[in-house]
Amino acid sequence: MIIELTRDQTAVVDDSDADLPLLKWCALFAPTKAVGRQYYAVRGIPLPNGKKRLQLLHRVVLGRVLGRELTRSESVDHINGDGLDNTRANLRLATASQNGANQDIRKNNTSGVKGVCWHKHASKWVSHIRINGKQKYLGLFTSLAEAETAYLAAAALHQGDFQWTPLNEL
Repeated sequence: MIIELTRDQTAVVDDSDADLPLLKWCALFAPTKAVGRQYYAVRGIPLPNGKKRLQLLHRVVLGRVLGRELTRSESVDHINGDGLDNTRANLRLATASQNGANQDIRKNNTSGVKGVCWHKHASKWVSHIRINGKQKYLGLFTSLAEAETAYLAAAALHQGDFQWTPLNEL
C-alpha cells in the first residue's frame, strides 16, 4: 500500500498494515554521508506537556512484526537501503554497527568502490573496513580490483548478511 507523504514522497507498507496510511505521515529528510535514500516516513505524537515526539514508520512496522515495541538501542535496517520501503520483508532488527554496514558508498568516495580509496603517498589503492565501530586496515593494492576484492572478502566475513553490495540498490 502507498502512503502519500509531504515533499512529494511516498512510502510503501504491506496490506497487513492497511491502517497506517489512515494516519498523517510526513517525509523526514535525514542527511547522511552516504549516497543512498535519505527520506523516512515519520509522524508527530503529542505528549502531555504539549510537545511532540517523532514516531518512525519503520519502527512501528517492525514492532508489529516482533509483537513488541523496540528499545532505544535497537535499530531497524532497510535491507534494500530505501528508507521509504517499509514492507515487512524489507525490514530487519539490527545493531547500530550492522545498520551502518548496510549503507551505500559515501558521497565523498572517489574510487566508486566502498571501503577503497587512493593512497597518494604510496601511489596505491588502500582498503579499509569498519567493524564494530573501529576501522580496520586491509592493505595496499596495485589495482582497484584487488582492493575491492579485499574489502568484499572482509565484509563477507565480518558483516555477513548486513554487508552492502551494489545489488542492494533499487
